Amino acid sequence: MTYLSHTDRASGGISVGQSLSNLKASLTRRWTQFRTYHRTLNELSMLSDHELADIGIHRANIGDVARGFASRA
Repeated sequence: MTYLSHTDRASGGISVGQSLSNLKASLTRRWTQFRTYHRTLNELSMLSDHELADIGIHRANIGDVARGFASRA
């Protein structure tokens, strides 16, 4: 036999308003990271190999650099 238990979050857990606020903050942060990653990737991709070497980046590492930069956004 299957049983279903229900936990009423409104009585002691996080409120619905707080949950929505947390969701909005999380989505905003992820969107900012997404935009930062793609902007950084595009800008670094436009540089020549010589310009990339001047700043210490190899073309094969552009994705890693963009990911690291976006994670701090």
